[in-house]
Amino acid sequence: MSVKSLAVIPARFASTRFPGKVLAPLGGKPIIRHVWERAVRSRADEVVVAVDDPKVFDAVRAFGGNAVMTAKNHPTGSDRIWEVAAKSDAEAIINIQGDEPFVKPEVIDSLIDAISAKDAPEMATVAVPCPRAEFENNPNIVKAVFSADFDALYFSRSMIPFLRTGGARLSASSPCRKGVWSSASVWSSCGLWRTECALK
Repeated sequence: MSVKSLAVIPARFASTRFPGKVLAPLGGKPIIRHVWERAVRSRADEVVVAVDDPKVFDAVRAFGGNAVMTAKNHPTGSDRIWEVAAKSDAEAIINIQGDEPFVKPEVIDSLIDAISAKDAPEMATVAVPCPRAEFENNPNIVKAVFSADFDALYFSRSMIPFLRTGGARLSASSPCRKGVWSSASVWSSCGLWRTECALK
């Protein structure tokens, strides 16, 4: 079974930690262009960049991308995506962060496959196992905890489990490390949900 898919790239100019990040040059191109070029190589039926600033809108249009101006006051990228998705007849919405220039088209395709499968989940995300020592204290890496059935239980930028001041430190061989996964930095934002789920 195949579903109509819309990949939305939220690209906010007013980034808190690095304003204008999506327009920062990388290898002679703005970061957002790298993301766009990789997204259009996926099997997504349509790719849209959801922007909040005319500078990003103009930059995307200048390289031939499909940009849509969205409200500046959205509290999250998901809200920005929903503004675009609500006007689409796509059955699956894919979230690809605008600051992930190395996102792989085949990762996006894996989400399309997951949501198109029989008994597909209402929402899916991509995560990979990670060594605890490398990522546990890195707030730039989103960690995920899954049930035995691989249902996502929660996501956190903090170490999982979070240790309070003075708490015992877990060793690298701690058995719970197998339950700690990290969305790889270039994949962390790839998520997908059916619009029916988003409407609930």
